Amino acid sequence: TDEIGFNSALDLAYEMGRFRLIEKVNEGLRKFEPEEDSKDSIMDGQKKPDGKKPDGKNPGTKSDKINKTEQSA
Repeated sequence: TDEIGFNSALDLAYEMGRFRLIEKVNEGLRKFEPEEDSKDSIMDGQKKPDGKKPDGKNPGTKSDKINKTEQSA
C-alpha cells in the first residue's frame, strides 16, 4: 500500500502543480491582454507580405548593397 499511496500522492501533486501553472498563465494573459491599437502598431515597422516595407520601398538584397558600396569606393 505504500507504493500505491506514494503514486497517488505523486499524481495529486502533479495535477495540483499543473493546475496552478495553468492558472498563472491565464492570469498573466488576462493581466497583459493586448489592446486593439497595439496590434496595428506592431506591424508598422515590419515588411508587408510582398516583401516591401510599409513605405512602399523595396528593401533590396544583400548583393545590391555590396554593389552600391563597391561603386562608391
